[in-house]
Amino acid sequence: MNVLIASLIVGCWNFFGFIYKGSEMKPINPKLHIEMFFNEDNQSQLIYYREDEQGVCNRKADYELQNCSSYDANFQKCTLYQKVTWLWEENDSQCAKDPDMQMGRESWVVVYVSRGELRLEAPLGEETLTYRFSKGIPSHPAADMHGGL
Repeated sequence: MNVLIASLIVGCWNFFGFIYKGSEMKPINPKLHIEMFFNEDNQSQLIYYREDEQGVCNRKADYELQNCSSYDANFQKCTLYQKVTWLWEENDSQCAKDPDMQMGRESWVVVYVSRGELRLEAPLGEETLTYRFSKGIPSHPAADMHGGL
């Protein structure tokens, strides 16, 4: 894989909106925080929580970028493979309902990555919902981007 593409995904990514049927949308719930982290050792972390509710969902996974190619002048398109390897023992009980929060779960999703934005495609029935993330800093204390990640 291209080293440049691999280096683009490394860091903290904060959710800021969607693309649905070609239209950019703000988060439906502005109090929902989703953070994704990727390091150079092919480990990722996903944390999400709501400002007005108790409970956090937090997991780590091994990841690999596959089948990467230039998408346009700004973005590289890849398949992001992840396998969940760790679940936080303090996760809210509701987290277990989310397939992304189940030990051993494997997933393959299309991602588009640039220097400042990560887009992750999620199936929504017959449609696709694209989550948009910007480079940022962790906002939750459970983020372990450097320590155990």
